[in-house]
Amino acid sequence: MKAKRIASLLLAMLMLAACGEAADKQSEQDAQTTAAVIEETTAAETRIEPNLPDITFDGADFTHLGSGGTSSVYYVYYATDDLWAEEEIGEPLNDAVFRRNVAVEDKYKVKINLITEEEPTNRMQQAIRSDDCPYDVVWSYQVRLFGAITEGWFLDLQTVPHLDLSAPWWDQNIQKDLSLSDKVYLLTGDISIKDDGGGFLLYFNKHLINEYNLASPYELVKSGNWTLAEFSSMVKAVSEDLNGTGEYEEWADRFGLLTDSEQIHRLYLGLGGQYFEGNAKDGYRISITDEKNFQRLNDLYELLGDERYCAMLRGDWDVSTDNIHWYSRAVGFGGDHYLFCVSGTGAVTELRDMEHEFGILPMPKYDTNETRYYSCVDTNIPVLALLINTPDLEKSAVILEALANEGMYTVTPVFNETLLERKYTRDEESIDMLKIIAQSRVYDLMGIAKWGGIYDIAIGVHANCKELKISDYEKRLNAAQKLLDKNYDKFMEIE
Repeated sequence: MKAKRIASLLLAMLMLAACGEAADKQSEQDAQTTAAVIEETTAAETRIEPNLPDITFDGADFTHLGSGGTSSVYYVYYATDDLWAEEEIGEPLNDAVFRRNVAVEDKYKVKINLITEEEPTNRMQQAIRSDDCPYDVVWSYQVRLFGAITEGWFLDLQTVPHLDLSAPWWDQNIQKDLSLSDKVYLLTGDISIKDDGGGFLLYFNKHLINEYNLASPYELVKSGNWTLAEFSSMVKAVSEDLNGTGEYEEWADRFGLLTDSEQIHRLYLGLGGQYFEGNAKDGYRISITDEKNFQRLNDLYELLGDERYCAMLRGDWDVSTDNIHWYSRAVGFGGDHYLFCVSGTGAVTELRDMEHEFGILPMPKYDTNETRYYSCVDTNIPVLALLINTPDLEKSAVILEALANEGMYTVTPVFNETLLERKYTRDEESIDMLKIIAQSRVYDLMGIAKWGGIYDIAIGVHANCKELKISDYEKRLNAAQKLLDKNYDKFMEIE
């Protein structure tokens, strides 16, 4: 906080002291908030049981309709393969899923099944038209299910008995982020680990932090001071023309950040930036051109658009090991060419063989006035819904609640502790960071709906190294607002 220059030196000193105290209090509050997240997610020593009736279902099937396929890497990567396991095979995550399902099957006398389709929404549409819906719960990519909400396909999950949406095994953020009304249609939580694996975060090279005598990013996060300014300072501090050619070359020099054009969007959301604002009662308006939002985006692009400090991945995304995206992360980041790398949680497996240690961080906040961190979730991550003609609503609700509750104790810990925290990440502090990231998820409705092309402007500017201009957004503002209003009206019309 900056104190104004005034005539009286004494008054200036008093004001500076007051400002210092206010800043200290804000930092203390941020640190307390961050510490509370860590403490809350580690203090579950006493198991919380769901408030469910003493009921069994006489061996009935419980059928998930999920996503998956082999015709492209898209369907492989975003498959709902964490919902069912045939048997224990000695692989920790598979076995945890199997044990969770068996525990629920034995207690409620059901048989859990999974049917997968590359495009589950086609099956959903058929099921809605049928007199005998075969699915107890349906799953698909957020980008598919959001559009189906306004077609009236899904139940408001708040109205379903035995589903306690306030319980810690259900993600609270998705309930408000992916709806334009006060109703909740899409859900995830500890029933699936895809939301954990689909979050975007920062990896950092601990060796370079030490080599350049930089502040501990962990301590900055915990104190509430992990901001864009601190992040930018570190990015610029390590960038060097190592071979002395006068040009920055990816494989010969050192950069502060490795990213790709789409990550500007995720970093912007991490800064607390918004594309639209409002509420279900009063409606919503596109707000990217508001001063506070565009300033965040512009400040971010000043860093990302400077090729002396930031290297950008180019080319089509693919999951093959020789793809440029994966190769650049595994070899370039692993070879000390980059201090930071923006990617999803899944990239941690590519870095396990790094010679030097790496750490994990949430996206930086814009400044210390932000009271929390924001971690964007991939829009393709599958989430669940209940069709309006779900055959046995009580069975669906009871089993979903039981699976999510059991998953919180048997599956999520394996994903976090065994796969991420013990096998691959190199320090206990990254474990704390993962907990902060999990508690700070943002589900990206603009990235799903893309009203009026607003979402794509910064991505295109970044990819083509052009100037970021507010006028580009202003030109599309009316079109975007009309589409947002149309979606809002449709949400309001759903009975």
